[in-house]
Order: sequence, then C-alpha cells, then structure tokens
Amino acid sequence: MKSRPTIRRMQLALARMAGARSGPQRAHLLGRVMQQALALAAGARSGRQRAHLLGRVMQQALALAAGASLVLATTLASPATAGEIRGHGHRAAARHPARAGSAGETAPIELPSQAGSGAALPARDTLPQRHAALTPTSTVGPAHAQAEGARPVLGPPPAPAATTTVAPARKLVVARASGPTVPVPVAMLQAAPDPAPLWDEFDPSLQRDLEREISSLGLARAAHEKRLGVALVDITDLDDPRVAAINGDDMVYAASLPKIAVLLASFERIATGTLTLDDETRKLLNAMIRVSSNAAASELMNRVGKPYIAYVLTAPKYRLYDERHGGGLWAGKNYASDGGLWQRDPIKNLSHAATPMQVARFYYMLAQGKLVNRQYNAEIRKILDRPGIPHKFVKGIARIDRSAHMFRKSGTWGDWHADSALIERAGMRYIAVGLCESRSGGLWLEKLIRRLDGLVVARSETRRAAAEEALTATRWRWLSKGLFGFAMR
Repeated sequence: MKSRPTIRRMQLALARMAGARSGPQRAHLLGRVMQQALALAAGARSGRQRAHLLGRVMQQALALAAGASLVLATTLASPATAGEIRGHGHRAAARHPARAGSAGETAPIELPSQAGSGAALPARDTLPQRHAALTPTSTVGPAHAQAEGARPVLGPPPAPAATTTVAPARKLVVARASGPTVPVPVAMLQAAPDPAPLWDEFDPSLQRDLEREISSLGLARAAHEKRLGVALVDITDLDDPRVAAINGDDMVYAASLPKIAVLLASFERIATGTLTLDDETRKLLNAMIRVSSNAAASELMNRVGKPYIAYVLTAPKYRLYDERHGGGLWAGKNYASDGGLWQRDPIKNLSHAATPMQVARFYYMLAQGKLVNRQYNAEIRKILDRPGIPHKFVKGIARIDRSAHMFRKSGTWGDWHADSALIERAGMRYIAVGLCESRSGGLWLEKLIRRLDGLVVARSETRRAAAEEALTATRWRWLSKGLFGFAMR
C-alpha cells in the first residue's frame, strides 16, 4: 500500500512531537505532519475522503498542540486504512514472535500528574490496541449510542492535559505524566496481583442454587441468549467470599450504572488535590448517584476528564476494565443530550458498559475499604447509601426487610435495565448485580433480588446450624472429659 509508509512517517512525527521540549521543535514537527498528511490526502480516491483525512489531521494536530489528553495517530487514516495498519501490526507480530511480550512491545502514554497528597494511582497499566482505532462496525448497544458514530471524538478536556503516542504494538502501556515516559513490559503488568480476585472464589453449590433460581423464575432462556447477567457474592465472611454468576464476564450496555466509575475517578482526583470536595462537588456527587442525575454526571465527567476515568478503571489498583475478563466498567460519553462522546469501549464499542463480575468487584473493594483510601472509601459509602429511586432491587428488598442497609446504583435506558448493591441485613452481607435487556427488566430485577436474598439466607442458616452443632459437640467433649476425670479420682 502506498499510503502505509506515509502513515508510518506521520505516526513517528507525532511520537516525536509529543516529546518535543521546545516550541520551535514542536512547530517543525507539526509542519512535517501536515506535509505528510497532504501527501496522503492527495492520493485519496474521492474528494470526500480527502476532506475527511484533512479534517482529522487538523483536529488532532490542533489537539496535540493545545495539550489534548489523547492523540491516537492511527485515526488519521480512514477506517479502511486503519484496518490495514492493525493488520500490518498483527502480521509483523506473526513474523517476529520472539518480540511478543517484550519491553519493545509497548507504547508510552502520558497521563495527568498524580502529584499531591492522598493515595495516588499506580503509574501504569495496559490498554488494548483497539483503543487506537475504533470503527463503526459494532451493533451492540442502544440505538441512541449507535447514532453518535463509533470513532472517538478527540479534543482538549477540562482535566489536566496529557499526550499519547501510539506505536505499532498490540498493547498500550499507561504511564504517569511526571517526568519522562518510560515504556513498561506488558508481561510485568500482567503479573501484578488482582486486588479483588473474585474469579478464584466460585462456589459450586451456590452456583447450582443460582442456576436453579434463574430457571424457576422463567429466565433461563434470557440467560442463554445473554439478555441477562447476574453476579452474587456472599461476603458475610469478608475474608471468605463465595461467588456465583451467570454471564458474569459478558459486557453489556448498562445505562447509568457506570456512574459508579465517575464516582470513583472523582475521589481519586480529590485525593490527589486536583478536585476539591466542596459543597458544590458533594451536591453533584449525591445527585449523580442517589437520583441518577444525568446533568450532574456530565458535569463531573467534564471536570474529572474522561481519559482519566479510563485510566482509573484500567489501573492495576482496580482493574475494573480488563480485556482478559471481557472488559468491565466503562464511561466514555457524557450522560446528556449534548453528546460529549470521548471514546467507546475497545471491545464492544459501548459508551456506558459493565459486566456483572466487575461491578461486584467494585462493591467488594468498597466493603474492604480499598477504594481510593480509608477516608474517601467511607465518603463513597455515604453517597451510595440511601438510594433515592425506589424500584428494582430497592423495591424487592423493601418487601423482605425495610431496615436493610443498601449501597446501591441502578440504571435504565429503554429496554436496558441494571441494578447493583451491597446489602447488609440480619447479620448477612452480600453483593448482588443484575444486567438485563427486556421491557420487563425492572420486574425481573425486583423478583431476582428476592431470590438472591433467599439464597444468602439459606446459606446463613446452614452456617449457623453447623456452628451450633460444632459448639454442642465441643461442650459434650469437654463435659465427657470432666466426668471421666472426676470418676478416675
């Protein structure tokens, strides 16, 4: 392809431009990018394609010059050409298998500085190569999400600026923007321990019980068609979680539920001193979670920065979006009619996404006090407490125990229904997540939570009976020893 060498030269110039230390050097590199872009556009087959290429070049060159958060070099090409780039990268990896997982198979990314007090995020993590070139091929997600177009809308966000350079690697490495950016081996990041390894805690007995309850509710077909995803985690013993899930790693459109990702990223900003927890911010956070205000969520996303939200979700500290587990929590677009699309998730092209297991991991870390730090973990609990919309899980639990304590976030858009909660009642504590696509989804979730609660109650009663039996056996053993000793005297 004649365009491929030109694209490669443009990528290299952008990479050098991102690391330019002086204005004249940056201006020189910008001029080279423009020259190569004009050469590429001159070979376009149509005037429309030529205009599209020039527009993309100008948009991203200006964004980089202004200090935009992300510059994705491969989007300079048309979708077809971007596909050629990705194919070229995969073919190169096939020709040089020895390079896979090496330190060279990384691309440096500068992200907002973490200077300041509080618990700072880790310096790096991996992002899939599909971040570099998204194409409008996915049909997953609501109609309103598809209408916005699939390519990321780039521009300088209100959050502290950062830059990105993309190399022909299969994985990107996120690094902090303090000092020079150093590529990190992907293998090193993959070896980092999971902060909430719920996948290792599956309970076969609880799994069978969950599947039985799903069938008795008449939802087996919906589960089979992946229109229903469920996760249940019994954390009555926090150090010994018991997990069951159906379609636990299946990522779907989750409406307002991913606002918990915005909540988490907001407090990471607060902890680093780049966002103030004043009365106005607290009001926005409460409105976003308790009554699911879209305006409040969009305002917070603009203040925090969508690239920073993605950084938090993919950071080793949380791994709430992990390609190895089907993705997870994602919030790449404002919750408002003004659009505000930054980037869709790299796997299914969704603007607001979640998997049952990753949402459960969020609540598990909340229960452990691992979100941000102890102080702000307590603040997050307060905001998630006392939900203001009494439907789905809230309505179902209210029929069982009105005194139950719920830390909860739900979501609804059209036929997409989502609910999630950390529930504490009657000496029990468990996490429940439900994601479904159906006109009757709200009723499904209301019935589902009562069945999930029943499973936890049954396990609690079994544990209590076993504990009482063990205590009785111990008493008889000590009593028999005492009587035997008395008789021997």
